[in-house]
Amino acid sequence: MNFVTAYPVLPWIGVMSVGYCLGTVSGWKAARPQRFLLRLGLALILAFVLNFARHGRTPFLWIAPSSMGGPSDLFPSNYGFPLGVVYAVWIVALLLLYPACLWFARLKQRRHDCWLSYL
Repeated sequence: MNFVTAYPVLPWIGVMSVGYCLGTVSGWKAARPQRFLLRLGLALILAFVLNFARHGRTPFLWIAPSSMGGPSDLFPSNYGFPLGVVYAVWIVALLLLYPACLWFARLKQRRHDCWLSYL
């Protein structure tokens, strides 16, 4: 028997990272955290409504993708993004991350702390 296990490691890393990032929100003063979290929640709900409008009912999200051995006939024909969109997102991500990488490279050149060698 052939079993395919598609454990979503990356989504859980994302959830933990969001938790760490939102931990600083609890230190904000007055009604600022409540306003921020309300706007964030509404934006995420809007994003979900837009994902649902695009694909409708999505039972295919609960199975392994066809690239991991799942049945390809259950996925809609417009599933995913065209290659041009993927390249555009990749280029934008590179442009956004480049300043942070440059800053970190310069930090490692200036300082020689032992913990920096692990990153």
